[in-house]
Amino acid sequence: MEEDHDFSEFEDVELQHRRSLLPWWIWLFIAVFLVLQIFFLGVAVYGGYIFNYSIFGLNNILPYPYAGILSIVLLLLFGFTALSLWLEKKKAINTALAFGSIGLGICLSVMVLSILQGSFYLRIEIVPLADFLFRLTEMRKTWKYGAVSRYDA
Repeated sequence: MEEDHDFSEFEDVELQHRRSLLPWWIWLFIAVFLVLQIFFLGVAVYGGYIFNYSIFGLNNILPYPYAGILSIVLLLLFGFTALSLWLEKKKAINTALAFGSIGLGICLSVMVLSILQGSFYLRIEIVPLADFLFRLTEMRKTWKYGAVSRYDA
């Protein structure tokens, strides 16, 4: 009593890969963060130099060693996020949203704290971070359930 089922509608279905969901400017962020990670790892392994580097304007709020240390930790987190997006991990979208929200919160905090200190620093990073979070929120469901990874064999 074997019934004949028609599965012809599924024969020409082309799978959508997760990488194809990301716009070009997110690829630019991924490339920048991965290059910075390679640079920081090279500096740490080769010489361990301490240098004054800061993202999100942390050097305007925090003293010298803390701003650099926090910036390197943030860049490591963003590098991990970029790598997981590149490798098309299923949880990468949630990681990117979490770390992007942390970055946006730090950026807004620096702006508020700079006002309290008597000056105002407009952080332009807010615009791409907000757009990044908005776009990732829109594609979260498609990333998790509507697309596949190239590495899931």
